[in-house]
Amino acid sequence: MRSASRDHDPFDDSRSLASLRVAVALLILISPELHQAEALSARPELLSFVPEGAGWLAALHLSPSAAHILRFVALSSGALALLGFYSRAALAVLTVSALPLHALSQFSGTVLHDMHLFWFSGLLAVSPCGDVWALDSWGSARTRPALEYAIPAVLCRALLGVVYFFPGLHKLLESGWGWGTAEHVVGQMHAKWFEMARLPWLRVDRYPRLCSLGGHAVPLFELGFLPLTGWRKTRPLAACLGFCFHWATQAFFFIPFVSLWACYVVLVPWGWLLRPRRLRAARAGARARSSSRGAAGCRGGRAAAGTSDISGISWPHSSLASGLLSDVCRAHGGHAAGLAGRGRVAGR
Repeated sequence: MRSASRDHDPFDDSRSLASLRVAVALLILISPELHQAEALSARPELLSFVPEGAGWLAALHLSPSAAHILRFVALSSGALALLGFYSRAALAVLTVSALPLHALSQFSGTVLHDMHLFWFSGLLAVSPCGDVWALDSWGSARTRPALEYAIPAVLCRALLGVVYFFPGLHKLLESGWGWGTAEHVVGQMHAKWFEMARLPWLRVDRYPRLCSLGGHAVPLFELGFLPLTGWRKTRPLAACLGFCFHWATQAFFFIPFVSLWACYVVLVPWGWLLRPRRLRAARAGARARSSSRGAAGCRGGRAAAGTSDISGISWPHSSLASGLLSDVCRAHGGHAAGLAGRGRVAGR
């Protein structure tokens, strides 16, 4: 239990949810699928391809006016979610209004892998994602138990790992480790280069060993990403491997996947990154408390020095004793009262 509580730092989890809220809302707002939905709804003849499991969305038959209204609602709720104003309600409305608009682009024949954005937005709509970095938390302190942040944060990381896990699993189930051979990887690259009518900056297809190494590393990364997100210390490693993977796919396959790796904010160790700031604040508070205690001790020391019986000491030695006690109380604060007591005893 102690290790689990250390692994789920509420400072990390609350900020992971808040950063994911900002990332998901921003990605949905700037996505081309949201802004081209009204034009697509006016061309129903282009929307004949319905992916598996999306039949209920195709049954909506959105008209251009309905798409226009949904887009306005999505933009408004997305802006509120981005700012963290009524975060949960804004994310719920954003999910319901933007999902049918994104689906229209899927019906045009191009399968776009952006469904994870709505997994996250739906999950964030029922999580305390507005307790940090949000207008909802303006002027209020966080009072929730750590578990309320840990559960949705763990689920978000698990969903992020699932995005990679099942593609890697299907690669091995259908092709085995032969998927990573140089011949297969080069064939995939050539097909993509022909489709995009361009060549990468490095003709990596001329290095078969490098292609084979990368091809075998892909399923290993996809299957290993999910376990790596389960531990706090390995999440930065998962993020680094993911950035390398997406850099390679964009450089050599021309497949940008910003909507996925931008969600890596849920893997960022916010507690570690912001620890210097927290330490500075804690040290400033400790110094303020120490100064207040020192000032109180100094005042007590001066009072004790003023009432000390030093009549047995002849002038100017009595003035000198009082001055020494005042200097000591300024230097040692709380110890001055004790020193003044000793001075009283010595005077007697």
